[in-house]
Amino acid sequence: MEISKVMGCFNGIFKNRTYENVDLKNYVVRAYDKDNNEILYALCTKSTAELIGTGEFVEWFTRTLFQENTKDFRLVQAKKIISEIENGLREAVKIKLKDKFGEDWWELGLNNKLGKDVKDLYFNQFGLECTDGDVLIAYTYTLQLKKIILTYFNLFKTYFNNPTQFESLMDNLNKIRREEAHNRPISQLELKNLEDLHESLLSVLLSDLKSFQSVFLKENWRRMIKKL
Repeated sequence: MEISKVMGCFNGIFKNRTYENVDLKNYVVRAYDKDNNEILYALCTKSTAELIGTGEFVEWFTRTLFQENTKDFRLVQAKKIISEIENGLREAVKIKLKDKFGEDWWELGLNNKLGKDVKDLYFNQFGLECTDGDVLIAYTYTLQLKKIILTYFNLFKTYFNNPTQFESLMDNLNKIRREEAHNRPISQLELKNLEDLHESLLSVLLSDLKSFQSVFLKENWRRMIKKL
């Protein structure tokens, strides 16, 4: 309601002939909370804002782009991005190690402490022994995925520039992952860093994972197209 009043005010001011030489195409309004943190913005064309002046509020509302920016929104976005990165890497590990070692890829390729730790985690949670890598891979953490990929980096070198860069990216991901896992506030900068990590870690890899659908990328493209 407050944003519609501000948009309506813009419309009233710039209908005046005094501003007829000013080529305005869009209006944008940002909303802030009491601590001066941005929580929402709305963008509409000048012609859409004119609908407010004629009482067509519903039409104005449906034609205006609203983008939320609350801490709850950022946390939900962070969870979605982190989940996609981890699941994308898990899928890549499963495919590459299965190609190399066959169906018993977990027992043959991860016959070490890391592999045992994940099996112990599964046993403690369900009370059952499991040796199926396709199941166990879902119970790996960020740093465990990093270690697996670094161990067999030659299998993944087409996806990442070099081991050092990959390790750095995963460490940065894990720092934000710790905040997200405990539902701590995610800043706008951290969310932007996550989007960059998504691009760096999955951009090439997703071209091989035909069955893996990126909800985050779909929503991001849909939002960008809507803006255009």
